[in-house]
Amino acid sequence: MCQLVRMLARMLGCGGSGVFVSKVRLIGDPILRTTCEAVEVFDASVRSQAKTLLKSLTSNDHGIGLAANQIGLTLRMFAYEEDFLEERAGVICNPRIVEKSGSQIDDEGCLSIPNLFWERERFEHVIVVGQTPEGDQVTYEAEGLVSRLVQHEIDHLDGKLFIDGLPREQRKAINEYLAEMNRISQRRNARTLGSRR
Repeated sequence: MCQLVRMLARMLGCGGSGVFVSKVRLIGDPILRTTCEAVEVFDASVRSQAKTLLKSLTSNDHGIGLAANQIGLTLRMFAYEEDFLEERAGVICNPRIVEKSGSQIDDEGCLSIPNLFWERERFEHVIVVGQTPEGDQVTYEAEGLVSRLVQHEIDHLDGKLFIDGLPREQRKAINEYLAEMNRISQRRNARTLGSRR
């Protein structure tokens, strides 16, 4: 019975706790190119949006991080899976890298560009500062995959996608795939707008 309730909650877009789960926006959606606004007032609205963001991430089987604009929100925050910045999954608001060093090259992917993984150079080590959805100051030191996650999500909040950092020759190699993703995103957005009328 519990499994059926969870399945229905997922189908209806709610995570079983009454928290809405938003669909991940795909490449071609203009909000992915939007620079997110700083969180200035840490009120119930911000905490609610943070819960939606976190639930949207943890309800997805493939992601380790999710930026607000990937689900249509414009506040400067991202969610991360458990065992990354902390033992529990969470949300960081107004993240800012204050120190970076080293270099790493590894495959990188993105929930907004499904099934595409490409080698990307990133800093090996970063220190990131920000706030919790309650407004408490936090500082995290990150290396390896966690450092990659932080850089990737902050890029999203600045309206950038991981493919933007690829050399021109590599971008040409994936243009056909990206064109198809743009067409899918536009059809999806048209259906969403049509259903709201």
